Formats: sequence, structure tokens, C-alpha cells
Amino acid sequence: MEAYIAIAAYCFVGLLFVGGALVASKLVAFTSENTDVKGQPYECGIEAFGDSRIRFKIGYFIYALIFLVFDVESLFLYPCMRIFKQVVETGKVVSQFSQPIEIAPIVIFMELSVFFFVLIFGLIYAWRKGALKWE
Repeated sequence: MEAYIAIAAYCFVGLLFVGGALVASKLVAFTSENTDVKGQPYECGIEAFGDSRIRFKIGYFIYALIFLVFDVESLFLYPCMRIFKQVVETGKVVSQFSQPIEIAPIVIFMELSVFFFVLIFGLIYAWRKGALKWE
């Protein structure tokens, strides 16, 4: 129960700091009136010519999201492989926070198979939807 109280206190102090920072920024912030000059883009001291708002292709964002998904999945792969190696060598999952747990290596292998299946299925889905084609 003490652990939950510590976590709740930590969250409360974190929210207190965030709220305090927001209130302090509102109190100290300099405000100015909105004018037409303030809304103009700044281009090295000269007046802007042409339209300053350009469109970005959505393809950049799709590639970034796909990279992020596969990057996070590859980060999760490392601890899974460490646990699999530990189970194959000792037959137990040893943690510094709990007692060793006996588990069959086939269970870990099946979990890793599901993990790889989801990874490969995601890649095939993105490929078929044309998300990997640059247009």
C-alpha cells in the first residue's frame, strides 16, 4: 500500500510542478496587441514575396509513422530475446523484483512467434496499401 501512496504523491507533485509552470508563465508573460505586421512572415529582414505557406506531402509523415512503429517494435525485441535466452539456459525467468518463475521455453517461443507475426503482418499491410511507394 505504501508503494501506491508514493506513486500517487509523485504524480501529484508532478502535476503541481506542471500547473505551477503554466500559472507562472501566464503571470510573467509579455502580451502585445495583434497587428497585421505581427502576422507577416519574416524573411531575413526583407518583406516576404509570394505565398509563405507551402504544402508538405503527406508521404513524409506516413514514412515517419511507419519508421516509428517498426523502430519501437525493434526496441521491444531486445528484452524479449534476453528473456528467451535466459529461459533456454536456466528454465526460469529471473527478475530482481520477484522470485524466479519456472516456464517452458516453448511458451516464450510462442509469444515471440506472435510478436514476429504482428511485425511481418504490419509490413505486408503497409506494402499492400502502397504506403511504401513514393509518389
